[in-house]
Amino acid sequence: MTKVEAAWLAGFIDGEGTLSARKNNVDYVLGYLNIYNTNVQVIKYITSLIGGHVSRTNRATSRHKEGLKVSLYGRSTLPVIRAITPFLRIKQQQAQLLVELFTIQSRSTKSHREIKEQRRIMGHLVKLNRKGPPK
Repeated sequence: MTKVEAAWLAGFIDGEGTLSARKNNVDYVLGYLNIYNTNVQVIKYITSLIGGHVSRTNRATSRHKEGLKVSLYGRSTLPVIRAITPFLRIKQQQAQLLVELFTIQSRSTKSHREIKEQRRIMGHLVKLNRKGPPK
């Protein structure tokens, strides 16, 4: 991915993306990147840049278009996050937290302290991604 493509993608993710994490099982937190849009050409372009899985999203109302979502899960998101982070304006903190999460997960140990740290990062990401005014 070129710097221009990374900058474009960062802007797109700032507006139409989610950088977050969720519990995958008892001891594992799964970091992910989701990008949403209704334009098929945009979704195809994004997948040509980063790959990922494309799925349909539910319409909020019958007046809305059907949406599409590109998803990357786990450490496969790391090269994308590293490429876009310098260009993010809104979601730079979420990107940095995901890098921290993947760094912890790259260690071979699964200590109680590391599991607790992964959960702390996940909680921070969830809080940052809440809709509405900050509480």
